[in-house]
Amino acid sequence: MQAWQVGLSIAAFGAVGGIGSALLSEDRGFVFPYPVRSPGNSHTIYRPGLLGQMLVGAIAAFASWGLYGPLSGAAILGDEGNPYRFSYGVTASGVAGALLVGVGGAKWLANHVDKQLYQEAATTAAGKAGGPGDVRRMGNAMPSEAVALAAELPDSSP
Repeated sequence: MQAWQVGLSIAAFGAVGGIGSALLSEDRGFVFPYPVRSPGNSHTIYRPGLLGQMLVGAIAAFASWGLYGPLSGAAILGDEGNPYRFSYGVTASGVAGALLVGVGGAKWLANHVDKQLYQEAATTAAGKAGGPGDVRRMGNAMPSEAVALAAELPDSSP
């Protein structure tokens, strides 16, 4: 294999890691990216879905391999005149590392979006009246559900 083929293979395994992360996310499955509007319609938070998690997983795995892999010092482009051609392979540790970094990178993206959603829910709920039951429901809700629950709370003004 050429170095660029190995890099693509590593990115592909990172994308598979992103699929694993998608299964562990709030959406728990294979959903496409979708927007969540803030209750006041002031802005939109985009959920990355399966495709976003696969993309981040692929990028994270490739970056890790490129920085720390066995070919980190190899020329991938620009050596067309080199009479010495090297062939590279994908090792088991390279695949395992790509999968792990893919899951971790995609999970980072999902956590970042979840944090934005929880902040939006908290900001919306702060100006509303709610009882202990509402607080408990929001605390146990998934991030996008918490935004919807905060929007349904009655206004605190008399």
